Amino acid sequence: MSEFSSSPFNLARGDYIMVRVSAKNSLGYGDASEEDDSPRITVATVPLAPNAPTNDGSSDSELSIEWSGATSSNNGGSSILEHELDMAESDGSWETVLASSLATSFTKSSGVESGSTYTFRLRYRNVYGWGPYSSSLEIVAGSVPSKPSMP
Repeated sequence: MSEFSSSPFNLARGDYIMVRVSAKNSLGYGDASEEDDSPRITVATVPLAPNAPTNDGSSDSELSIEWSGATSSNNGGSSILEHELDMAESDGSWETVLASSLATSFTKSSGVESGSTYTFRLRYRNVYGWGPYSSSLEIVAGSVPSKPSMP
């Protein structure tokens, strides 16, 4: 439905499109239906960008990320089919670490290096396609310092 949300229509998600229907045969078109009898179609779009994921208590060997699922205000007018969580590699390229899922959390427990920075982003997909990514979450793998000993 992207053609309805851009010029010349400029409809927003949730707007209604009124439809009139007529039939055609070899002799031409019949009379169009009345507006009162016509179906109403709601404009829908890809999902909006979700809120950034949050750090749910990471350590020097494990990263725990969570996020809230889509709501009716950001799902684009259609149920969310999957979430995709990506992680930035050290060279700046992105790798999908969770896909085809409706999970709202992820734990990375292998290959975590203490002191390294890990960056995550999230997006949703509905029947109309993938929405934009959330803002990024950066986590530095580490733990709270231990209590120092007295000399």
